[in-house]
Amino acid sequence: MKDRRMWAAMVAAILSVTVVRADDRLLCSGSDGTADERIAACTRLIDTDKVEKDGLAQALQNRAMDLSAKGEQQRAIADYSRAIEINPAAAAFIGRGNAHYALKDYDRAIADYSEAVKLNPDLVSGYQNRANAYRAKGERDRAIADYGEAIRLDPKDARALYSRGSLYFAAKDYDRAIADYSAVIALDPENVAARSNRGNLYLMKRDADRAIADYDVVIRLDPKQTAALVNRGNIHRDRKDYDRALADYSEAVRRNPAYALAYSNRGSVHRIKGQLGEAIADYSEAIRLNPKYVTAYSNRANAWLADGKPDKAIADLDAVLRLDPKQTAAQLSRANALRDLRQFDRALADYNEVVRVDQKNAAAFNSRGAVRQARNDLDGAISDYNEAIRLDPSYAAAFSNRGNVYLMRGNAENALADFDAVLRLDPKDVSVLIVRGNLRRARKDYDRAIADYAEAIRLDPKNTIAYNNRGNTFRNMGDLDRAIADYDEAVRLDPKYAVAFMNRGSAYYEKKDFARALSDFEMALQLDASLQDAANGRDLAKAAVKK
Repeated sequence: MKDRRMWAAMVAAILSVTVVRADDRLLCSGSDGTADERIAACTRLIDTDKVEKDGLAQALQNRAMDLSAKGEQQRAIADYSRAIEINPAAAAFIGRGNAHYALKDYDRAIADYSEAVKLNPDLVSGYQNRANAYRAKGERDRAIADYGEAIRLDPKDARALYSRGSLYFAAKDYDRAIADYSAVIALDPENVAARSNRGNLYLMKRDADRAIADYDVVIRLDPKQTAALVNRGNIHRDRKDYDRALADYSEAVRRNPAYALAYSNRGSVHRIKGQLGEAIADYSEAIRLNPKYVTAYSNRANAWLADGKPDKAIADLDAVLRLDPKQTAAQLSRANALRDLRQFDRALADYNEVVRVDQKNAAAFNSRGAVRQARNDLDGAISDYNEAIRLDPSYAAAFSNRGNVYLMRGNAENALADFDAVLRLDPKDVSVLIVRGNLRRARKDYDRAIADYAEAIRLDPKNTIAYNNRGNTFRNMGDLDRAIADYDEAVRLDPKYAVAFMNRGSAYYEKKDFARALSDFEMALQLDASLQDAANGRDLAKAAVKK
């Protein structure tokens, strides 16, 4: 019985001994076989008592690398820790740091990388990996310093150069970023990421030619880099080279039919070219691809407005404000569209909200003033125009609008002052030149009125109102021939200008050329039967002709 127990114990001991295969050392330390096969080989080595100390540490380290590659970071860390206890080598600290990094335990990763570079101050991977951990923690300056040390040790380390360049990019240190990306490209001329980023930096620095050169290479090397096509298209668009811009956007959507930005940008070029149907189609596709694409809704709204469809524009602006209630520009646009539809209550509500949120929005005050003016709230209108002008003393439209309200209230002096301000700011505003001319004529300041109309005609030689009103001023001055000459030009430019025919009829009547006067009055009434002065003039001319 005693012998039987002894033999059983001996068999159990023999069975418990790990059998190390002949190729386990080679398999554990190499790259042959699968990860599981390598892990099994290393495990057999680790579990035997026939492996020397340094060999055990290496087997633990090798197994840890495969475990980490499989995502089993905690087991990997345990193995690296045992290896470090046996032999605190830099490589083991690097490996354990990588496992901590994979678990986003950046502080422990940094501690391990720091230990590695303490053991080996020339270890490039230690600095580079620690830089990655600092970067993940948002400690940009420390990351840049470590990438710098890695580059000092190995000036051809393209990864460190690229990573440091990206940090400089984020820090808006564009010249240093460009220098690093250029160094990467010098080492690897076909590095798409470095060329793409350098192109973006050149674009931000308004060096469009260099940006295009980089985008050209990116587009040639990588057909999937549609962002470079869109960026190059943007440059062409900004240069007003719309055909090339359209070609780039079209190629981008051909390569990537789900690229909403490319459709939206192409739509904007179509809109610039007046191709509103194509623009709306592109914006609609962008929205279909991305139903939360605020810019596409906003752009389509502008296209609807240009196409004379404010109702559809308002629907798109409603969508913008649902997606982003803080879009004051969209709320202002919606208010303007509602104003144009004479939905004044809704327009005022939008304007009120815009100025509540943005009390420095001069355009909103000016537009709200226009609504108040349309509702005959002249005090409210002037108050809003005053605020618009206070916020922006160079706001010509606000001066013009306030001047018109002063005219409505019969305050000619203030109106003139505002129109003078408009023309100081914008001497080429033909409509204000004509209005100021009218005001001067009403004040019998005929010479200045004629000067205003003459300037309006010089700027816009086909402006029939300027000719007609200057004709009226000459007639007020008793210079009937020059008055008739201006009326002649007005009706030559616009043969359906009933008022000009009526005024010329009056000038002929004053010259006692009753037949021509009668002919003009009749033509005026033929064009516009509501002209009572023409009807009166016709009756007088008829009576004079009969005498």
